Amino acid sequence: MTESTNIFEGTSPQLIAVLTGTLTAISDGMQYGWTAPVIPILRGPNSPVEVTEQQAEWLEHLLMIGSFCGLWLTMYFVDKIGRKKSILLASFVTTCVWIVIAVAPQVEYIFVARVFAGAASNMAFVATPMYIAEIAEQKIRGFLSSLVYLMMLIGILLIYAVAPYIPFYGHCVMGALLAFLQFCIFPFMPESPYYLLYREHPDEAKNSLRRLRSHETNIDKEFNEIKGAVARQKEEQAKLKAYGMTLADAMYVTASLLSLQIYQRLTTFGLHYPFYIFSACCYIGAVFTYFFIPETKGKTLEQIQMILKGRPIEEAGRIDT
Repeated sequence: MTESTNIFEGTSPQLIAVLTGTLTAISDGMQYGWTAPVIPILRGPNSPVEVTEQQAEWLEHLLMIGSFCGLWLTMYFVDKIGRKKSILLASFVTTCVWIVIAVAPQVEYIFVARVFAGAASNMAFVATPMYIAEIAEQKIRGFLSSLVYLMMLIGILLIYAVAPYIPFYGHCVMGALLAFLQFCIFPFMPESPYYLLYREHPDEAKNSLRRLRSHETNIDKEFNEIKGAVARQKEEQAKLKAYGMTLADAMYVTASLLSLQIYQRLTTFGLHYPFYIFSACCYIGAVFTYFFIPETKGKTLEQIQMILKGRPIEEAGRIDT
């Protein structure tokens, strides 16, 4: 008990930054689970807009299409304006999306909103893990990184729990409030020290790191390690980090689109067939992870990057002068 408690000692600034930075993930989770409880409402007699069966299918697909189309913007913005501002941009777009859905006079408005929702969620699910990885201490990085996905699952559960029982605009108000709350609070959180050093703002980077660590922590050693890591990344094209995160998200989006198609087509032969395929994919993924994905527990962010580059971990501790 003592050991598990001690890992959170002096980490409250990081916890606050991550919790406020993942509020939109709840809203995004609501978007991901939106069609299951809401399409029956839109297809019902009391629907606020007229929706055909074919249009209802498009409402499902357009979120993922928006996510895929937003990949290129995500790669550009996370390095151009930073992780923090990218997260804020995503929360602003998400707020607007919920407002449009709530007041849409025709289904075409919801089509456009779903595309933008996909692009915004894509940006958030790339920028937020990058931000968390770059601000978190090694001892709680795994825990903090899991929060963004936990928040998304909470959002899915929330939309399933409330959408069928409240007026149509009600769940839109909830989603918009969550995203808007993040948009109002998160600007007061520090930017990633990695990004600030990459943009050659060392004083701002050190101040950001100081705000993220406890007052008892001597940040000079960590700051120099980050400085050396950023210098190496500049030599090796640091944008590869953004590309890698976006590629991972692209795989998720592609798999989501394929799963929709598989489910819709194979259920005509029996409900169990698509789940056989999904189970097989999970098994293959587990085996691949076990044999080919390196363990990251107890390692710094720079050490993890060295492992993925196939270089000795010891190089992570060297600071170029």
